[in-house]
Amino acid sequence: MKASDTSTKSKSSHEDRPPGVMESPGPIDRPKERIFARADERFLKEGFARITVDDLMSDLAMSKKTFYKVFRSKEDLVEQLIMRALGNVSLSLEKVMTSDITFPERIREFMSIVPLIARRVDSPMAQDIQRHLPTVWARVEEFRRGRMTKYLTRIIEQGKDEGHIRPDVPVRLLVLSVIGAVQSIVRPMVLAEESFSTREAVAGIFSLFLRGSLTDTGRNAIDTIMHETH
Repeated sequence: MKASDTSTKSKSSHEDRPPGVMESPGPIDRPKERIFARADERFLKEGFARITVDDLMSDLAMSKKTFYKVFRSKEDLVEQLIMRALGNVSLSLEKVMTSDITFPERIREFMSIVPLIARRVDSPMAQDIQRHLPTVWARVEEFRRGRMTKYLTRIIEQGKDEGHIRPDVPVRLLVLSVIGAVQSIVRPMVLAEESFSTREAVAGIFSLFLRGSLTDTGRNAIDTIMHETH
């Protein structure tokens, strides 16, 4: 193979990756992956404001020099972690939305992804991002409001088309109600005081808001999905 062919192939592979999703780590990326893993673990639990680069590298028995070979700063690390997480969630959502499945099946798959997002946007790490990295937080909020609203709207419209959702139901109002309830309830500080899990909270919210919008056919199908979820 010619050198130019190799270069073209490499460039094409890079450009085909969705934004925010990184290549699988090769040997040279292992230190970066280890830093990602440890930072993700600690930042989600403790936030990042009080954790220094020294702290992270001490945890990993690695040098600061190694850190600055792969990240410009701690803030760069945080931004890459968030963009990577959102990119992976986007891939999962796109897979759900492009699969040839029915409305009840798509609702079930969508509900399985929502807790993954909630875990990140309602964590000590997210609180620090709001305070110290507002431009990064704006991208998280855009994803939460924009992408989730868009995907759920498509799912509800599919429900109407398949006869599971009543034709008179206002789709926009239903979608905003569900998303708003999830954002208010599926939060660590709220769930810590309750007996239900994140997954149970999401299933309950969807069940409560959808039940009044369903046809008899849709109600039977969703009851089956909710039973499987619990």
